Amino acid sequence: MGRKDQRYMDAFRGMNRLREMISALNVEILISSDRSDKNHLRMKIEDLKERIGYLLLDCGEHVKGYALYRSLPWKTHGEQKYNGMSSALIEMEHYDKARRLLEKGMKRFPESSSLIITKGMMYQKTCDYFYALQSFERAL
Repeated sequence: MGRKDQRYMDAFRGMNRLREMISALNVEILISSDRSDKNHLRMKIEDLKERIGYLLLDCGEHVKGYALYRSLPWKTHGEQKYNGMSSALIEMEHYDKARRLLEKGMKRFPESSSLIITKGMMYQKTCDYFYALQSFERAL
């Protein structure tokens, strides 16, 4: 996607808004004295980071998206982390790493339609159309 593409510009503006929201939440964490509130605010920040990661992948910024997804905590964002990291690896043509990561994710989240679809996309990219179709049918 070109830098002047409207979709890229919209995504870039969206990322800036999300970054501003993260900055504001970080200030709230500093001000808050309640541990529960701080944890809730940190969770909101992780959710916003996940959204930024999605936008990065959508804009073709696969290395940055991978790095951002990798920074998310496994405990609270495991499914999204598996999916985002695998999607980035697929787009970077690191199919073996993506396949291993998807297999781990499918063990932990066996009914995840997003992981099943990502697996189908990987098979499609590697021209394994039979397995791609199987994955897409399973996701339905």
